[in-house]
Amino acid sequence: MKNNRYSVKGMTCGHCVAGVKRMLESHGGLSNVLVSLEAAECSFDSENEVGISEVRELLNDGGYEVGEV
Repeated sequence: MKNNRYSVKGMTCGHCVAGVKRMLESHGGLSNVLVSLEAAECSFDSENEVGISEVRELLNDGGYEVGEV
């Protein structure tokens, strides 16, 4: 299992956190998805490498900006 961690800009409330978590969970193969409003980060485990471009694709439609931590 590989642990992945990315910054997520644009979250302002608990609904944003829930939305980001839901978007990440919609991607097959991710587990232990955690999203922190305070740290402006998300983390998850995956069997295979999940690159920043995949995470950006999942979250950009929601208006979130994804970056490296």
